[in-house]
Amino acid sequence: MQNGRYLSPFKIPAKYGPQCLSDMEVIRPFPLDPWQRSLRELIITVGSDMNELHEAGHARLWLFTSVSVRNGLVGVGLIVRVNQVDIASSYRTVGNDDSLNAHYAQLGMVLEAVSYVMTILPRIQMSPYKIQVMIVVSNPAVLLSLAKPHLQGGQALITRITNTIGQLLEMGTKVSLQPPIDEDRENTTRTHTLAREATEENC
Repeated sequence: MQNGRYLSPFKIPAKYGPQCLSDMEVIRPFPLDPWQRSLRELIITVGSDMNELHEAGHARLWLFTSVSVRNGLVGVGLIVRVNQVDIASSYRTVGNDDSLNAHYAQLGMVLEAVSYVMTILPRIQMSPYKIQVMIVVSNPAVLLSLAKPHLQGGQALITRITNTIGQLLEMGTKVSLQPPIDEDRENTTRTHTLAREATEENC
């Protein structure tokens, strides 16, 4: 704001130079190419039925994500389980709340979760067709952004999430995203506790 008036977006690069462009997020009408698969069909709403895999030799990979904003910090937590057994957990501080919000941080955790799946698949001695991945997202607004990315913020992350999930689907892995349900309460609470810890000690 200058002399009581806001600078035109076209004057900002001229005033501050091209380096400011890297800090700007451009909202495009269609963040995903028309031929890219939408994540909408992969997002399960609360109360909908899930096709559980009960056959022996199949693996269910659950990834619980959570974000906490406290004490001026943004903390994130992640718990990974295979067939109801913890195999990994992590938490850390990702930034200050004046430069990062919970929505963007949760998108980042979803991207981290799907990227982790890509790295762990080779270690699971099983065909990708026999693996079901469920990513539990604590922020419903993030699921809305992934289902309807039109004019949503965080498009760079949404595009990377969509591309990575697309690779998993092409490999034959089943991928779903959903908000927490009653059966997830214990694990979502544990994950959120990790995220809160990250806001108490700068990790």
